[in-house]
Amino acid sequence: MNEAALHDRLAAAYNLIGAALRGGRPDFIRLTDELAVLFDPKGPFNTPTGNLALPPEIGRAVVDIRQVMERFRDASAESGEDAVREIWAVLSRPTVVATLKDREAFKPG
Repeated sequence: MNEAALHDRLAAAYNLIGAALRGGRPDFIRLTDELAVLFDPKGPFNTPTGNLALPPEIGRAVVDIRQVMERFRDASAESGEDAVREIWAVLSRPTVVATLKDREAFKPG
């Protein structure tokens, strides 16, 4: 994945999370699914079981993001800024970025 595509993918995840947090009581299961699909562009039906084919680093990041959001669900606006910083820290982990760069599905054809 080139740098621009990687930036777009991370920004899309960040925007999904931000919109969910601003929307009151987010549906964490739906959001987790949307994030997972965002990082698995071949989609949930790419595997024989119909499960997402996420690399372990990306799957862990999606779970960590959900945990951060659940912790901050009913927090004040000031705490929301902390949540955004924590979420960005998860999205920008070197292992997450490296995995996304190397994903065959993201490489130009």
